[in-house]
Amino acid sequence: MTEIVKKVRQNIIEHGMISTGERVLVAFSGGPDSTALLDILHKLSKEMNFELAACYINHNIRPRAVKKEIRYCENFCNERKNHLTIVDFDIPSYAEKEKLSLEEAGYIFRKEALYEIARQEHCHRIATGHHFDDQVETILFRLFRGTGPQGIYPIKPVSGD
Repeated sequence: MTEIVKKVRQNIIEHGMISTGERVLVAFSGGPDSTALLDILHKLSKEMNFELAACYINHNIRPRAVKKEIRYCENFCNERKNHLTIVDFDIPSYAEKEKLSLEEAGYIFRKEALYEIARQEHCHRIATGHHFDDQVETILFRLFRGTGPQGIYPIKPVSGD
């Protein structure tokens, strides 16, 4: 077992992230963060006795990249025998209608969509991959929106499901 897999395993145990027999929905964009997350969780799933499913959300922002990303995600999930759900939503139109930035509209839709897919797929948990830049970005978004002192804290290891 590699060091990163050991570290993730320890974090899962330490924070009570996944319990035996649960099903976990992984937000899977095909990028390095979510690919690493899904791969590591796949490696741990047998030993820790949990199941995985994945969800790719097409925001309709980069039409040329999407086909390649979806093909990559499908192949990656098929190789690991993980179910993949693909959600297609017009984030630019939604952002314009709601007078939101693309980033904020994408965040709101992703959160709602992941909860709905988790419900449909009988998943107990939702896993998302974040790196240091995401932590900084989250704090900056909160500051720009006018947060209180609680807004300067980074993304928590566990938040709800």
